[in-house]
Amino acid sequence: MKAAKSMIALIACAVIIGTAATAGAVTYTNEAWPDSPVFWSSNSVWKGGNVAQAGTNTVVIIENGRATSYHDLADPFELNSLVMNGTQGHTIHSNSFRFSRGSAQASIENDTSDLFIIESDVELNDAGGVVVGGTGSGDIRLKGVVSGGANDGGIIADYGGQVSLSQAATYTGDTVVRRGTFSFGSGVDGTQMTQGSDFILGEDGSSANATLETARGSGVFADTQTVTVKGEGHNVITSANGLNGDTSYDADIVLDNADLEIRIWQASGHRNLNLDGGISGTGDLVLNADPRGGTAGNINVAGANTYAGDTYIGTNGIAMEAYIRNGSAIPDTSDVYVEGLASMRIYANETIGALNGEDSGAKAGARFGGDTLTVGANDADGSFAGQLYDDVGTLNFVKTGSGRQTLTGTNTYTGTTTVNEGILQFNREDAVATDVNLNSSEAAVVASGWGTSNLLTHIDGGSSAGAVLIPGDNNETLDMGSLNISLGSDGAHTYGGDISVDSNGVYRFTGAFGDLNVASDLDGYASVLVTGGGSVTLSGTNTYTPPGVGNIQVQDDSILVLGSEQAVSDAGGRVFINGSSGGTVDLNGKTLSRDIVFDPSGTSAAYLTNASATTATMNGQIRADGDADDNNYIGGSAGDIVLNNQVQESFIKAGSNTVEIDGINNTAPEITVQQGTLKLTRSLSNWSATDFTLDGGTFNPSFGHELSIYSNSTITAASESTIQVDGISTINGTLTGSANLTKTGGSELRFGAENSGFTGNLTLADGNLMLNTNLANAAVTVQDGARLAGSASVGGQITVETGGFLRPGISPGILTAEDGLTMQDGTYTEWELIDNTESGRGTNFDGIDVTGGDMQLDGELRLILNSTESTVDFDDTFWTDDTQHVWTVASYTGAGTSEGNFDNVDVYYDGSVLGDFTTERNGDNVDLVWTIPEPAAFTMLILGLAVFRLRRVVKRS
Repeated sequence: MKAAKSMIALIACAVIIGTAATAGAVTYTNEAWPDSPVFWSSNSVWKGGNVAQAGTNTVVIIENGRATSYHDLADPFELNSLVMNGTQGHTIHSNSFRFSRGSAQASIENDTSDLFIIESDVELNDAGGVVVGGTGSGDIRLKGVVSGGANDGGIIADYGGQVSLSQAATYTGDTVVRRGTFSFGSGVDGTQMTQGSDFILGEDGSSANATLETARGSGVFADTQTVTVKGEGHNVITSANGLNGDTSYDADIVLDNADLEIRIWQASGHRNLNLDGGISGTGDLVLNADPRGGTAGNINVAGANTYAGDTYIGTNGIAMEAYIRNGSAIPDTSDVYVEGLASMRIYANETIGALNGEDSGAKAGARFGGDTLTVGANDADGSFAGQLYDDVGTLNFVKTGSGRQTLTGTNTYTGTTTVNEGILQFNREDAVATDVNLNSSEAAVVASGWGTSNLLTHIDGGSSAGAVLIPGDNNETLDMGSLNISLGSDGAHTYGGDISVDSNGVYRFTGAFGDLNVASDLDGYASVLVTGGGSVTLSGTNTYTPPGVGNIQVQDDSILVLGSEQAVSDAGGRVFINGSSGGTVDLNGKTLSRDIVFDPSGTSAAYLTNASATTATMNGQIRADGDADDNNYIGGSAGDIVLNNQVQESFIKAGSNTVEIDGINNTAPEITVQQGTLKLTRSLSNWSATDFTLDGGTFNPSFGHELSIYSNSTITAASESTIQVDGISTINGTLTGSANLTKTGGSELRFGAENSGFTGNLTLADGNLMLNTNLANAAVTVQDGARLAGSASVGGQITVETGGFLRPGISPGILTAEDGLTMQDGTYTEWELIDNTESGRGTNFDGIDVTGGDMQLDGELRLILNSTESTVDFDDTFWTDDTQHVWTVASYTGAGTSEGNFDNVDVYYDGSVLGDFTTERNGDNVDLVWTIPEPAAFTMLILGLAVFRLRRVVKRS
C-alpha cells in the first residue's frame, strides 16, 4: 500500500485492526503480525520476536508524530514495504530487519520533506530488489550494513531527493539510479562496493536526471565492477571527498548512448579523483568541478578509453584541472573542449580530435618535457581561444588531419610546432613563439593578423615539396602580388611584390585549405601547378611562357577555375589534368585557346566543366593521352560548352547542360552520353571511328544541315535515352543495345546500317524516321505528329497512335512488319503511286507487308499521286480505256487476325481525278480499287463536271 493514499483509508485500516494511533510511546508485545497495515505514531516498540508473518502484502506505515519518532524493531524483523508518511522525521532502531517479498519488488518510501533514517542493518530480498523512493524530498539514509540482494535483488533508487548509504555495502545485486541522487561512502574508510554489484545510472528513454555521489576511498568501485550510463537526462558522478587522500574509480564506465558528467568536490585541501577504469561506449564525457564550492582538486584520466563522443573540461566556469595520464586517455577521434578557467595537462604524447574553447582563461599544456599534443586526427575543424603553455616541461604541438585548427589565444609554449596535414591558423602574432614546420604538400598555415616580416620568421617549408603558406581566411581572395608567400621544393623561395617562381620554374597553388583566388598577373618563364585539392581561380592577365609542353597541370582532385579570359597564358603549352587523383578545369563562361590533355592515372577522373551560366568555348583541342581509359567527363549543370576544335579523346557527357562539338577530323574512340545533351554540329564524316553510348542523356546529331555517321561507328543504347534531330541526320553506324530510345526534333533521322543488335523499343515523338535498313529486333511506336517511313523490315510490333503517320517505301517501296501493325483511329497511311500501271508493287507503288502478329487498319489512307517522281496522268489510256484498276496496299500473311479497311480515302493530285478510289477487303489483304462510272453516268459526269474532284498538292516531306 502506498503512503500517498488518503488518510481516510489509513484510519479505516487502523479501526479494523483495533490499534489506536496515540501520541505516546506504544509497545506491541507478542502479537501476531496482522494482515492489514500497522500504523505507528510517536515512539513505538515492536516486540513481535520471531512471530511468523501473516501475509505477503503487509505494509508497515509510520504515521505522524509531534517530534522525531524512534521505532525499535525486534531482531530479526521481516517486512515487505516501509513507508514514511506525514510531516515528521522518523528513525528506525533495530539490530536488523529484512525484506521478504520473494521475486517481487519491496520498497522503502519517504513521502515527506523530512529525514527518514534507518539505523538498522537491512537485508535485501534476493530477486525483485528494493525500490528506495517516494513522493517526498527529504533524504533517506541507510546507516546500517546493507546485505543480501542476490539474483538481481539490489537497490533501485527512484527518488527526487537523496538516498545515502553509510556503511560497507555487501549486497550483490545491481545498484540502479533511475533519478535523484544516490550517495555512498560517507565513513572514514568509505563504503566499499566490493561484492560485485554493478551500477546503472539513468534509464533508457528517460530524461530524468540521475546522480551517483561517492566519498573518499581507494576502492569506491572495484575493478570488477561496471558503471553503465543510460537515458537522455543529465547523468552525473560526483566525488565528494571531505577527508585527506585521493578517490579512485577502478570500475569501467560504459556510455550506453548517453552523456556523463564527472565532478570533483573537495571541502578542503587539494586532492585527486583518479579515473583508473576504462570508459567506452557512445556519448560525451564532461569533467567539471562541483559547483557546491570548496577546493576543486584534480581529475586524473588514466584508463584506456575508447568512447565515441566529445570531451568537455570546465564547462561550468569553475577552476579545475584535468590530468591526461596516458596516450589513450582521450580517444583519438574525440573533439576536446577546454572552457572557463579549466586546464588540461598531458603527461604523455596525446592525440585528439579538434581542440576547442571559447574562453581565454582556459589552458592546455605538458606536465613533463617533450610531450606532444596532436590535434585534428578526426579531420574536424576546431578553434581554441585559450593558452597553449609549458607546465613543468615543454609542450610540442602537431596538427594532423584535413581539418582547420585555429589558435586565437596568447600562446607561450616553447616546443616545436608541426603541420603534417590540413590547416593550422593563427589569428595573432603571439599565437606561436616557435617556427612552424610544414611537413607535406597537404599541410598549410593560415596566418591572418601577422605582419609580413613575421611570416618568414616563423614558417619553414622544410624539405617537403609542395609545402604552402597561405595568408588569409577561408575563401578570401588573395592578391599574391602584395603578400609574402613561402612555397616550393625547399621552402626558401619568397613571393613579395611581383610573384616569382620556385627553383623548378613553377607557380604552385592549392585550394585545399580554402578556395584560393590568385588575382596577380603571372609572367616570366614558368608553368603553373594546381595541386593539393580544393579550388584555385586564376583571375589575372597571365602572360607566362611555359618552358615545355606543359602550360598548367591540375592534380590531386584540384579545381582550376578560369577567372579571366587570359587566366591561361596563350604563350604555348597545354593544360594537363593528370596525377593519381585527377582534377577539374572549370571554363567558368570563358574561352580557352590552349589544348587540354585528359591524363588521369588509374581509376581517377578528369573533368572539363562550366559552372557559369554563360556559354563557355573551348578553342583548343581535346587531346588523347594514349591510355585506354574512360574516366574523362565533359559537362556541368550550368552553362553550355562549345568544343570548336578536334576531339581526340574518349569522354563521358555528364551534367544537365549541353556540350556542342563543332570541330573537324574527330578521332575520339568513344563518347558516352549520361546526362544532358551532346550536340554534334559538323558533318559526321569528320568522325572516323567514334562509338557512341547512349546512357541516359540526349544525343543530338544535327544542326540544320545533313549529317552522317560513318558506317564503322556503333551507337549503343545502354539505358533509356533520347535522340534529338534538328536537321536531316543519317546514322550509317550500327545501332545496338537493349534500352528504349525516343526520337525527338522536327527533322528526319535516317538509319542506314543493319541494326539487328538493337532490341529496345523505339518511340517517335516528333519528326520522321526513315528506315533504309532493317530493325530486325525492335518495336516502333509512332506518336502524334511523327512519321515512320522507309523500305525495310521491323522485327517488332509497329504501333501508330492517333495523329501519327506511316509512309511505306522510299519513292516507292515496301515496309514489312514482322510482328504486327496497328493503325489507330485518326492515323494517316500515306500510299504513293508514281506511274500509270497496276504492276510493280514496291517499285511503281507502295506496299505494306505484315508477316506476323495482327494487322489492324484504321484511320485515313492518303493517296500520293503527285510526288516529284510521279508520272500519273488521268488522260493516259491506262485510265481512259479501262473502268477498274486494283492495287494491293496491305498484304497479311501472319497467323493472327487481320481487321480494318481504313476509315476513308483521300487523294492528293494536282489536276482532275477521273473516277473513284475505294478500299476493299480481299481476304486478309486490303486492296485499293479505282472505278469509273457506267457510260450514262459518265456522260452526265462530263457534262456537269459533277464528279470532278480537285486535290491540291501535299508535297512529300
